[in-house]
Amino acid sequence: MKILSAKQVKEADAFTIKNEPIKSIDLMERASLACFDWIISRFDKDKPFVVFAGIGNNGGDGLAIARMLAEKGYSVLVYLVQYSRSFSKDLSINLERVKRNKAVIIETLTDTKYNLDKEKLCKSTVIDAIFGSGLNRAAKGLALKVINDINVSLTEVISIDIPSGLYADENSANDFAGVVKATSTLSLELPKLSYMFSEHAALIGDFFIIPIGLDHSYIETLDSPFFYINQTDIKVRLQPRLPFSHKGSYGHSLLIAGSYGMMGAAALACRSCLRSGAGLVTAMVPGCGYEIMQSSVPEVMVMTGDEVNFLSGQVELEKYTSYGIGPGIGQHPRTLLLLKAVLIAAKGPLVVDADGINLMAKDKSLLKDVP
Repeated sequence: MKILSAKQVKEADAFTIKNEPIKSIDLMERASLACFDWIISRFDKDKPFVVFAGIGNNGGDGLAIARMLAEKGYSVLVYLVQYSRSFSKDLSINLERVKRNKAVIIETLTDTKYNLDKEKLCKSTVIDAIFGSGLNRAAKGLALKVINDINVSLTEVISIDIPSGLYADENSANDFAGVVKATSTLSLELPKLSYMFSEHAALIGDFFIIPIGLDHSYIETLDSPFFYINQTDIKVRLQPRLPFSHKGSYGHSLLIAGSYGMMGAAALACRSCLRSGAGLVTAMVPGCGYEIMQSSVPEVMVMTGDEVNFLSGQVELEKYTSYGIGPGIGQHPRTLLLLKAVLIAAKGPLVVDADGINLMAKDKSLLKDVP
């Protein structure tokens, strides 16, 4: 699954609207319905919802979800966070729609009128739809005040597409004090790059991919260096064994792993390789790991490098169909030379992991050798 930039997602939206074809307000309705379905599958009607809607299209999603919840019999209070007088077209349409449902209480928050019921907020589930993934500057003023009050309430928060205040792509200059701390984030169609950083985990909570029907033939044409692999992606790639086949029918993997004190990493990597479907596995380990590997993973063929405690030397890669290097190999300078040789010579699928990545971080010139 690709991870696209905020700009690319906007392009995918526009392409879908033009070529499906579908009106933007109807695409918003489809996205909101998908989020609504997720919410009602997990929340009963005992606890009320408080929806914070901004003035852009993310706010439009929030208003549509509020309307759907009210129609389903949920108690809903909407706060329209009016940090500007300029409303998006689709938000304005959804604002008129939600006003028709008399069961929905709608309050407008402004710089001069701030009547937020903090006691009710603490007893409700929050739906955060203040800012979407197109945000590129820190929250301030009214929006910052609302975000702070949401966070102080310590209540459960569902963020639509992205926690308000967080940028989709790059957050190194962002002030996280101005970001909603979500319990769950419902990411529309694709994950965001910002979800993949540990420093954002407390802001995002658990994230869930919500398909909204963007044109995937167009998404496939977009370039991205980032991908998110989930269980579904793996499952569709697992092929059943053919009745007239044998271990030689399913490839021969070479794993270069282990060093003194870290042979467990090599053993675990070999077991994982076999479990993932490799027919044959050979491990290249330092001399200290030979007996360990022969006794702990007897299914694996073992060869040793030139040294006893760390990996070095040369290895011929031609007879293998896939390669892995890195688990537990340490960071000896001669091991780095072995890694470089493997990067240059590997002709099939290659996984660099663990200390392999650490070595590349120490010597970034290795990046140019990545096949």
